[in-house]
Amino acid sequence: MDASSAFDVKGRTSTKFLSVVFLYMFIGLAITAAVSLGYSYALLAVGGGVLNDTTASVALISAIVALIATLIDQVVMSIVSAKTGKAPWVGYILYAVFTGVIGSLILLAGFDFGTIAEAFGLTALVFLVMFLIGYLSPVNLNLFAYLALGVLVGILFASLGFGIWFLVSPSNGTYILYNFLISIGIIIYAMLITGWDANNMARIVEKGAANQNIALYCAFSFYTDFILIFVRVLYILFLAKNRN
Repeated sequence: MDASSAFDVKGRTSTKFLSVVFLYMFIGLAITAAVSLGYSYALLAVGGGVLNDTTASVALISAIVALIATLIDQVVMSIVSAKTGKAPWVGYILYAVFTGVIGSLILLAGFDFGTIAEAFGLTALVFLVMFLIGYLSPVNLNLFAYLALGVLVGILFASLGFGIWFLVSPSNGTYILYNFLISIGIIIYAMLITGWDANNMARIVEKGAANQNIALYCAFSFYTDFILIFVRVLYILFLAKNRN
């Protein structure tokens, strides 16, 4: 096989792998969206079209249980994948379902579909930019991981500082400012991680190690990055539209 043929085969392999990764990611996002919409409408239907005390309590408890379940699911997926070497499809689908239950709170809180669509569009744009930066970079971007860790540490210290400030001088303004700054920090963190994940995926493709199991692992990483950015972008839009 000559050099041009080898390059062509490598290019087709890379394109196919990327297609599979984004297909798996789309499946996860679609499941989450469907569960969020279905569960929120089910609770509203039970309450006669409104969120009463009972359904609100059910929604909150369900979200807390789902959050704990996502953490457990991540650990189980890692263990199962390490032991079997197979893609943890069941764990991935369950994670998307649990996230959908948590996401139902967004609809139940009264966020309009216009704002949600706007947040989704902005998230997709930010995600795509960082993905391309990471995937097309000719150099290793481990620096992004270190920067993300620094941002995460900064978020933790900022949370502690704002917590003390709020205890000393509690006010709604302090709470809103805290959430706005933390949202910006989390978005930056998720953007850096997205670039790093994309860079790692490019290295995997270059080494010829891409397979179905790796594709699902990459899809799960991008899925969590996307959700993290989306939630915080949505919150910032909510603050911007309700600042008065």
